[in-house]
Amino acid sequence: MMLKYVLAACVSATMAQDCTLLMHHVGSCILGQRLADLNEMTSCSAYICNNLLDPYAIAHGSDMTKKIAGSGYGCVIEDWNGMDVSDVICTNGPIPPPPTPQPTAPPPPANCWKLVNGTGSCPAGMQPADLATLTRCQDKVCSDMLGSYGEAHGNDTAWKLLGSGFGCEISPWHGEEVSTVICMPGEAPPSPPPSPPTPPSPTLPALCDGVRVRSRFCPTGEEPVSREVVSQCSQMICDSMGFHNTTRGLENNFKLMGNAFGCRLEPWVNASIDLITCSPSQGL
Repeated sequence: MMLKYVLAACVSATMAQDCTLLMHHVGSCILGQRLADLNEMTSCSAYICNNLLDPYAIAHGSDMTKKIAGSGYGCVIEDWNGMDVSDVICTNGPIPPPPTPQPTAPPPPANCWKLVNGTGSCPAGMQPADLATLTRCQDKVCSDMLGSYGEAHGNDTAWKLLGSGFGCEISPWHGEEVSTVICMPGEAPPSPPPSPPTPPSPTLPALCDGVRVRSRFCPTGEEPVSREVVSQCSQMICDSMGFHNTTRGLENNFKLMGNAFGCRLEPWVNASIDLITCSPSQGL
C-alpha cells in the first residue's frame, strides 16, 4: 500500500477586527492596554487614519519594523527606518493567540515492523514514537495495530493518529484521553532537572510611583522629575516610551535615550526633545 501522509487541518473562521478598541496615545500606552500588533493596524488602517491620527501624524504599534502614516501621506503602513516616532496605537483587545504549529513533511520510510502498542505507557526498552515515525508508519499502525475506530499517540502531545474508520489520519490532539501509545525501540530520555527558582523581580523605588512620560509639557498637577528620579527609574521609563524615543526631565543638562540606544543618560545640548518625564506635584 502506498504510504499516505494526511494531516488534518484546523480551519477557524477569522473574526472581523473590532477597530473601536484601538486608541491613540503619545509616548506610551496607558495601564491595562498594549501596543496594537501589525495585523490589527493593517486591518484597521482606515479607521486609524480617519479617527485617531492627524493627517500628517506618524505612529507605531508593537511591530518595531513598521509604522503607519496619516491620511496626508496616503494612510500607508511602511517600513520604519528608526526615526523618532512618539505616537503609538494601543488597544484594550485580547492578546492574539500564537499560530498553531504544523508538522513537517515525512522523511523516508522506516522499519515500521519494530513498532508495538502500549497501554498508557511503553514497555521496557521502548519509548513513544516521534511524529515523523508515526507519520511514515501510519498505514501499518492503522491496519495492524489499531481498531477501526481506535486512537493512539506518540511523544508529540499536539497530534494523534485516528483509526481506519476515521480515515487513518493524523489529527490535532486537544488533550482528550487517548490511552493507546505507539512505541518504538529505545529508552525514553530522562526528565530534565527542575529549573532553578525564578529570582524575584527587583522592586522599583517608591519615588518611581506615578512617573509618566508625557508629550512636550507636564499636565496640570504634574511637574518634571529630577535627574536623580530619571536615573533610578530609567528602565521603567525606557520600557514605557517608544523604542527609539528620548525624554528629558527637570534639569536642562541631560536626556534619557530609549532602549534602542541602551536606555542611558546622556548630556543634552539643547536639541529638540518632544517627550518629558513627569510625576505628581508635591503636596497633591
